[in-house]
Amino acid sequence: VPEPDICVLRGVRNQYTQLPGAEDVALAVEVSDSSLRRDRTWKGSIYARAGISVYWIVNIPERCIEVHTDPTGPE
Repeated sequence: VPEPDICVLRGVRNQYTQLPGAEDVALAVEVSDSSLRRDRTWKGSIYARAGISVYWIVNIPERCIEVHTDPTGPE
């Protein structure tokens, strides 16, 4: 199970008495340099299957942010 570098959760902080699940994630962010290919394919596919609809990749080599909404990942 991948863990994003940054995660924005829905709701308020004190509502979580246990680790949040994929349904609680409003935004997952991966900061990528050497892991860029894996973050675009493997992790993007996993986040999509989990129902995380907004996924960003902070692409360090190209100095940009890739925004993926309703990602599907590779088939």
